[in-house]
Amino acid sequence: MIESIKELAHRVAEDYLITEQDMNETLLELYQSGEIENLAVLKRVCETANQNVYLALYQNEDTDKTNIKFTLADYSKLKDDIKKGENDMDKYLTPPKDFRSLLTMIAGSPQNDTIKASDDSEKTADLRKIGQCKNVFEAFFSDIQSLQRHEEINVENAFDKMAIDAKVMIANGESLGDISKVACRYVSDEGFDFMKVAVAYNVIHTDLIKKNFNVKTVFTKTSSLKKINRNADMLKPVQEYITSIEKVAALNDMLLNLGETVATIRKLFINEIKKH
Repeated sequence: MIESIKELAHRVAEDYLITEQDMNETLLELYQSGEIENLAVLKRVCETANQNVYLALYQNEDTDKTNIKFTLADYSKLKDDIKKGENDMDKYLTPPKDFRSLLTMIAGSPQNDTIKASDDSEKTADLRKIGQCKNVFEAFFSDIQSLQRHEEINVENAFDKMAIDAKVMIANGESLGDISKVACRYVSDEGFDFMKVAVAYNVIHTDLIKKNFNVKTVFTKTSSLKKINRNADMLKPVQEYITSIEKVAALNDMLLNLGETVATIRKLFINEIKKH
């Protein structure tokens, strides 16, 4: 999701800098086409696009760095425009309360009026169904995003706990090589990819070196023992870390597939609105 936001913001900023395409217009098109999934993502793309333009102008030798001006991507305005457009669409989802009385005002034979009433009613019903389907999928997409962010926070918290545990054990004379090997053996036995844990401990190692810790990385017989104490305190955050990483990956796949579905339904809904 982060890479997607960066890519979209780059496109918006590049269009503005090269062709002077208004960023708000570009962002609105991206939202309506489904490339920007929701308002939360739109806000982050706006912020990143503005930062990109500012930095590009700042680095330009011809720019007066004391007075950098450009037309900002305005999230508040975009949100209002989107809400207004959605409210206008909602009008199509609710048939007139006095539908029959309106029909009596239309010139033509009673038979033609009946046929037209039936056609309009069916079209309104179809549009309502598409709109409801769109809302359901958008709400589901938002829920999955929330779940993914929750698991990302779990990954961060578990990693922090792994780093703290490693510092304590290293201070007590243990080898980071042993700590990492035991953790990797544990997650491998659980059926997970141990490389993700190995990479985490490599990051912890680099951080400890920067903080002038005396870090031993040798492997001793302890880490090669066949039996691992699966209830060891140091393995609890490791389990949380690898489990949440796998959940984030699975949720990301779901978001990619759902994003395509949401975009398709949005386009269908907009096309149906234009027909009315």
